[in-house]
Amino acid sequence: MFEALTELFQAVWQQPIQVAIELLLIAAVIWILLGYLLRTRAAAVVIPISIFVLLLVVILDLLSSANDAFARLRAVVDWVIGGSLIALLVAFQPELRQGLMKLDPSRWFGSSQPSGTSSTIDAVIQAAKQASPIRQGMIVAFERKASLEPLAETGIRLEAYTTTALLMSIFNKESPLHDLGVIIRSDRMIAAKVQFPLAEEGSSDQALGSRHRAALGLSEETDAVVLVVSEETGHLSLAVDGELLSNMKIDQLRTKLRDLFSEVEGE
Repeated sequence: MFEALTELFQAVWQQPIQVAIELLLIAAVIWILLGYLLRTRAAAVVIPISIFVLLLVVILDLLSSANDAFARLRAVVDWVIGGSLIALLVAFQPELRQGLMKLDPSRWFGSSQPSGTSSTIDAVIQAAKQASPIRQGMIVAFERKASLEPLAETGIRLEAYTTTALLMSIFNKESPLHDLGVIIRSDRMIAAKVQFPLAEEGSSDQALGSRHRAALGLSEETDAVVLVVSEETGHLSLAVDGELLSNMKIDQLRTKLRDLFSEVEGE
């Protein structure tokens, strides 16, 4: 053990620049992991494991450069890391999807058009106003900077102008499209019957229905704004940045949507 530590310190002394670069890269990777995983169930597992593995790789790399015996151990560790990486990718598919959606290039270069044009908002508000008293359930997601294209591809493509009549038709209980969500991009409904990711257990009120959990889940994973009309009560809710604004009045809803999208357009 003492000999191994001696060899480690000698290796660090002989290669200070290499060690500094590797440690900086480790710090960068850990920072990224913290940024994307801190609020997910993966954080408690992935972050400690990643820190341990990255430090282990650096130490073994330094030791193997000084002693061939450690090179064999490094080869075994590399094989184990490869298998573990595949297992983690399978176990944490939702978190991986969340990270990829956050990394969407359109968020950096502003290529996505905000969905909250005045006519679009008015059409959706009018549909919510009609649906609320008859308790016709609705869930509509407004795309903002983060692209919802990966989700849209899982639903039924529409590419139709957003109108009150079409929304009411889609969410009619007799419609085969009514059960899931609609995605709006700019002034168009790009997809219907889209399954939104449900909010994780513990991050939302357990009494919430599936539509409200889906609205919360999507607003947690992206910057989308999601409108919900409850099928049970007719109440209007809005999910924004992982928070659910419940029991909103029509005027409150209209004002909030216009404020949200005026902020996006002004950035």
